[in-house]
Amino acid sequence: MFAQLGYYICVPFAWLTRLFYTWTGSYGVALILFTLLVKLVILPFQLKSKKSMLRMGRMNGKVEEIKKKYPNNQQRQQQEIADLYAREGVNPMSGCLWSFLPFPILIALYYIIRTPLRYFMSLSNEVIESITQLAVSLGYTSGASGQAAAYEQIYLAKFIHENWGEFAGKFDGLIDLNYNFLGMDLSQVGSSLFSQFPSGGWPVIGILILPLISAALQFLMTQISMKANGSANANGASKAMIYMMPLMTVWMGYILPAALCVYWIANAGCAARRIFSSWAGAGASCRPWRWPAGCCSSRGRSASWRSGPRASDAPCPSPPDPAAC
Repeated sequence: MFAQLGYYICVPFAWLTRLFYTWTGSYGVALILFTLLVKLVILPFQLKSKKSMLRMGRMNGKVEEIKKKYPNNQQRQQQEIADLYAREGVNPMSGCLWSFLPFPILIALYYIIRTPLRYFMSLSNEVIESITQLAVSLGYTSGASGQAAAYEQIYLAKFIHENWGEFAGKFDGLIDLNYNFLGMDLSQVGSSLFSQFPSGGWPVIGILILPLISAALQFLMTQISMKANGSANANGASKAMIYMMPLMTVWMGYILPAALCVYWIANAGCAARRIFSSWAGAGASCRPWRWPAGCCSSRGRSASWRSGPRASDAPCPSPPDPAAC
């Protein structure tokens, strides 16, 4: 049941990735375009989550007052806080639920990358068996065991790419899949390349630094997002998560195909653009205020008061309210 459900979750994402690959001919570019489109689709849900978190943040002062009012009565505290949320129309769980939305997408993308014939190309098991038999007759030998056995279809897809002339036109839906992007093989797993560093050159070095770039961007975006939301002083649990998530990204980046790192980097790039855009919009009215030439100063005097009449009789604009910054 769960396998069937997972298949139907992967189908639309696989179709998008396949469509972008058909258009561009680049696996890496297809992943980036997939990330951009997915971010665009889930943007309303993320904005809703952010709005809920901001409303929760505004409730912190009142929550602290309740805790101080009833320091020794946990049950009364919980009841009063629940009543406060009900009066303000705030759902404490709404922001958290939408935050988990990217995880099913990440899992689906992992299966699309790991089993390209089944999900990326949407081939049936019978067709995959026929393709495997033809590949074996042409000299393909997997010999994969342990963790490498999970990437059997990746090895088969690479063999098909190397011998495309023998497969072209023989199976409906079969795609010549090229994992190369910027001189790197995105099907490679970083942990298997440590022995080739640094003699392997850029194809190895690039794969090994992708998880580090992903983790660094995630850490940076988390810090910037917390400052933008006014929560720079995080508690112990939040600080632990700030460092734990990048460490998990590094670990996963080295044990999973490098293509997932491209998704993480593109995802962080989208988040950076959204954060900086919101900063630019919010900061426009919070920049240092200067009175226009010829306008009245805060003391009611004109800049040209001593030398003559005002340069303009137009009313002076009001400075922005600091409380809105």
